[in-house]
Amino acid sequence: MLGAGVAWGIYSLRGMGSADPAGATADNFLRAAPMALLLCLASLGRLRLDPIGCGYALVAGAVASGLATSCGTGPCAACARPPPPASS
Repeated sequence: MLGAGVAWGIYSLRGMGSADPAGATADNFLRAAPMALLLCLASLGRLRLDPIGCGYALVAGAVASGLATSCGTGPCAACARPPPPASS
């Protein structure tokens, strides 16, 4: 879990400079999914799926990572800007 957290942090920091963070995340997912599928198939005999665990994994991976990456550079970043000075 520590390694996954460090990797996610590096991935998020590198994604800050992306012009299209949501698109980049989708592309990376499409590249990573076949490798993950192969690993799952290789461990099929020992794999034990828990419905609640699968739900947590889907929420954490698909929603939280995508939103965090998008918010770091997208519309949420505009909300963090200070308001313009008041004209008098």
